[in-house]
Amino acid sequence: MAPVPKPARTNESAVEPSRTLRILVAYDGFESGLRALQLYQRMSRNFDHEFFFDVDFWRFEILIRPSFGEEAALQAAQADIVIIAVDGTCSLPFEVQIWIEKWVRKKTGQQSAFVYLPANPCQGTQGSTYLRAYLRGVAVRGNMDFISPLLQKNGSRRRPEWESSPRPTGEASSITEIVYRRLNHPQSGGNK
Repeated sequence: MAPVPKPARTNESAVEPSRTLRILVAYDGFESGLRALQLYQRMSRNFDHEFFFDVDFWRFEILIRPSFGEEAALQAAQADIVIIAVDGTCSLPFEVQIWIEKWVRKKTGQQSAFVYLPANPCQGTQGSTYLRAYLRGVAVRGNMDFISPLLQKNGSRRRPEWESSPRPTGEASSITEIVYRRLNHPQSGGNK
């Protein structure tokens, strides 16, 4: 996969980060990949002096190929944050569900998060409700925090609220909180 450009540092005098935050993004199209990239860039700007970011982007059509799927499944199992971004389809191809089931079984007990980024038109549909429930179940089986944006009830495009389902070991209400946990407990993940 092509390297992802890192946003410019805002404070060059700060100490270089010594920990790595591993992120895997699986997406189904250009728009969903762009939303995931923007989320990564926000995280990078906020935490670029605390972490090196190791980010891999996988388009669904690539990760379902056996030779690439195995590599992507290993990366997802080892990731601190796994992001699934979908466009307006509000569903996952069966092959992508098989890929998800493959890596979630390999997930160790490390603290991690599973993020679902749906397209705005997908929000509130029956397909989106089913997909959200399925992905929340994956997070539970993988002992991961589940985080997903929710639109306001009127469907406006204001900054979304975040839904979260905490793991038994604690509560997380945002990706920022997950990253802060890595800062305070580096032995539970976030190091390479």
